[in-house]
Parts: sequence; structure tokens; C-alpha cells
Amino acid sequence: RPEVAVTVQLNIYDILGKNVWSSVKKMQTGESVSEEFEWDMKFSNGHDTFGGIFICRVLVTDANGSSSMISEKLRLMPQ
Repeated sequence: RPEVAVTVQLNIYDILGKNVWSSVKKMQTGESVSEEFEWDMKFSNGHDTFGGIFICRVLVTDANGSSSMISEKLRLMPQ
């Protein structure tokens, strides 16, 4: 499978659908590509999050505009 340039966008939403954090990375696909996103569990404004349910959405788009998306539920425990 040839390597393809893709843009990966990760968004974290609160249970009401408000985007609380996001990050975008450009990378190459391949057999053994591993890239990490690190969320410090703070809102975009720098305030700490509280425990609760959040939705993590990952959107991958290639140079031709084709895209694929997956969403998962995150449960954060209060600290």
C-alpha cells in the first residue's frame, strides 16, 4: 500500500456537543505509522476539565478530499 499524505483532526466534545479541545496533524500513512495526540485534560481556554463524559472524534482526510471518521466516548473521573 503506498504512503499517502493525510490530515488527522482530533476533537474532544463535552456531552452537550461543545468543542472543548482540538488538534490537527499532517502525516503519512503506512504499514507501521504510529502518531500520538496528547490532551492535557484542559479546555481550550486553559481551565481544568471536570469529571464527566466526553466524545472523542477523529477525522482523517487525504489530499483528494476523501475522509473517514470515528467517534468514541471517554469517561473522565474527577481528580
